[in-house]
Amino acid sequence: MDNIDMASKRPLSVAAFHRATHPPTRLPYRVYTIGRAHDQPYHATRGTYHDDAMFTLFLSGKGTYIQSDREVQISEGMAGMVLPDDNVGLLLANPDDPYDHYFCRFNGAEALRTARRIVSERGGKSFFAWPSRAGAVELLQRMNDTGNPAQTLDIERTRPVDAMLAELLSLLDCPLEERGDELTAQNLQRYMLDHIAEPMDLQAVADHFSLSRCHVSRTARHLLGETLMEASVRMKIHWARILLRETPLPIAHVARRVGYEDAFYFSKVFRRRTGLSPRQWRDRIANS
Repeated sequence: MDNIDMASKRPLSVAAFHRATHPPTRLPYRVYTIGRAHDQPYHATRGTYHDDAMFTLFLSGKGTYIQSDREVQISEGMAGMVLPDDNVGLLLANPDDPYDHYFCRFNGAEALRTARRIVSERGGKSFFAWPSRAGAVELLQRMNDTGNPAQTLDIERTRPVDAMLAELLSLLDCPLEERGDELTAQNLQRYMLDHIAEPMDLQAVADHFSLSRCHVSRTARHLLGETLMEASVRMKIHWARILLRETPLPIAHVARRVGYEDAFYFSKVFRRRTGLSPRQWRDRIANS
């Protein structure tokens, strides 16, 4: 049966049906769906819906993005940023080697501006190679672990998954000539955010930037105004506070999400930074 516009009694097109708007939001970032599609040889979906943008990151496999005037072949290591316009196409998995990909549909004025800038910097291409994607995979896993954001939709409140969307877009939103592994304050901070669920490992940082441990340690202090370990702990505790405030995760799970396998040690570090244990901090926030 056709979808019917009850006011005019005229059939609605599929495009018009899917472009119905969400309730308005004043937030700069808003995630509507987050998930992962894999082991689906006949997976097919519209590039995006409503007035939202859709980000996809392909972990393996192949597929095709079909628009009215062209086809784009999709393969491992590519990312997609489909904008809400009148020429949204269809994404189809290759049945012989179906893609495994994360997807995130989002809105928000700042998020959409960033998405358009990302596409513009790539010559208007909606799908492009993205070699430095390891941090994004970890971030998308964390976003997916938070569950379906529609289940906790609160139009006027920023949720952890929305903050993670801002972080995700920031990984893509810098001039292409500034990308790479140059040791800068921005790249150090990005590395620590990308690896926030891991213990700080100076050797791993040095290997990432192809430099010696001594050089990284000395330069990081100059760039950040604090040691690499101090900066890492500060970021981890900041993210832990967000998780404690915004989610019901057990303390041990929060500890692991910020790189502490030992929940008792995490609690000691948290108390040293905040003056309260994680449980006391959460209770105080809940009662304030």
